[in-house]
Amino acid sequence: MENTVFQSSSKITIPNYIGHYKVIKTIGKGGFAVVVLAIDTRNQQKVAIKIIDRKEVEKQELLTYLENELRLSARFDHPNIVKVYDILYDPERIMIIMEYVPNGDLQTLIFRGISFTLEEQLNICYEILQALQYLHHRGISHRDLKPENILFDLKFHPKIIDFGLSKEKCEKLHTYCGTTLYMAPEVILCDTYDGSKADVWAFGVTAHILAAQAFPWGLKSEAQYLKCIQMQDISIDVIPKGIIGLIISKSLIFDPAQRANVDV
Repeated sequence: MENTVFQSSSKITIPNYIGHYKVIKTIGKGGFAVVVLAIDTRNQQKVAIKIIDRKEVEKQELLTYLENELRLSARFDHPNIVKVYDILYDPERIMIIMEYVPNGDLQTLIFRGISFTLEEQLNICYEILQALQYLHHRGISHRDLKPENILFDLKFHPKIIDFGLSKEKCEKLHTYCGTTLYMAPEVILCDTYDGSKADVWAFGVTAHILAAQAFPWGLKSEAQYLKCIQMQDISIDVIPKGIIGLIISKSLIFDPAQRANVDV
């Protein structure tokens, strides 16, 4: 038997079993994908399975990004990057078997009013930087780091997800990509840029949101942010106190040559 889930314009059919994984329930939905919680019947381990509508991905010309994500993710082995265990294909679906991370993403937690102590904030930042260091030392930049791409496990260790925009050989990039309010100035200004330094900027914005539950700048829109970057007139509105404020300040230096790197 199969259950049918309708998502956007695509129809995704979810079987009760995917290989030796028993599907338990749906835990997330996207434009052309559904994420389910499943149990590995061999060892009773919980996993998350991202079920992607293959035809919809091809129709929207997103297959290149997906293949890039799968190729990179399958190689990673770091405690602060979500593990990919297996990838299964059929004519209608691509199914990614992943580590189950039960405590949700940073953006949702902040939206729900959950806050972290200063010690917890520093630990989270340290572990995110360790993951970025792992990537950068392998010549890979993430290029879309933001709170919704940071999940938390049972003990609230952060784990980075979503490598669709990631790039190898990240020293001389040209592509305008990412999420606008997390984009580094050099990306917006269409300069040749070092993807690892752009990641540091996005980390700084994310760390400020973690510490202050707000973006670093008192701006109302993406348009205002883009204008301030074009005018090279942007500064942190309120810098959090202590070590985390220092980390944020060094991460959000306009000139990438002066900006910190991720070595921790």
